Amino acid sequence: MPNLRVVALLALAFAVVPRLAAAQEVVRTDRLPVGFAVTAVADGGRYLTLEDGRVWEVEISDRATTGSWAVGDFVGLRRISAPRGDYEWLLLRRGDVDQQAAARLVGQRPAGRPEPS
Repeated sequence: MPNLRVVALLALAFAVVPRLAAAQEVVRTDRLPVGFAVTAVADGGRYLTLEDGRVWEVEISDRATTGSWAVGDFVGLRRISAPRGDYEWLLLRRGDVDQQAAARLVGQRPAGRPEPS
């Protein structure tokens, strides 16, 4: 009788493992991209537009930092674990000196539409 229990447990384990692996595969494909290129910096660094068309407003204490960012800079994106009000995202620019800025999503520009002058 104990052998049947062992066989049943092994059969159950082998049935569950492929399902867990399949579930992990779904999570991997749903990840956000590593980052995006900046396509516009407006109002002294207050607004940043990324290549996916999203427009971000930078928190006031970080605008001096983002004011030096330029079109073509590569910016990573992640959630802030302790948000500053409704600024729940962190924009990360890697370079000689890594820089970061708290931001909130304020709009979406249609793909392929140029920035207004």
